[in-house]
Amino acid sequence: MAKAISLRVAPLPARYEDLQVKYKLPNLNDAVHDVFKVLYSTEPRFVALLTAVNGAQAVEGATVADDTEAARMIRDFARKNADAPDQVRKANIWAIVKALRVVMKRHGIGRDDRKEELLAELDAPEASPSNPDDDDNGA
Repeated sequence: MAKAISLRVAPLPARYEDLQVKYKLPNLNDAVHDVFKVLYSTEPRFVALLTAVNGAQAVEGATVADDTEAARMIRDFARKNADAPDQVRKANIWAIVKALRVVMKRHGIGRDDRKEELLAELDAPEASPSNPDDDDNGA
């Protein structure tokens, strides 16, 4: 005869706080986001570093260089401000660059997203030019 198997699911934790021990809050993306909000609102150079969608427009000659400079600004800010997330202070530049790109995508301002929008505009058929002679007002 086959033996009956009794499976039992582990009970859920009794408190919400016990759920949080399974993962870190916040992650580096969230920590970079906190600094991003401050710098975006207060530092014109930071915004300029995020503006380019190709190397020709980049402040430092390449978008990856601009990302690196923006990441350096983020880390420098975190190191100078006690209120800034500790994760950002300790992170290496490339990790901050990757987190910065995630934050930009969260806001819909990622370089690739904006480049695609620009290319879509270039590919879109142009509206008919406004020429008063072509106006069809029933005249």
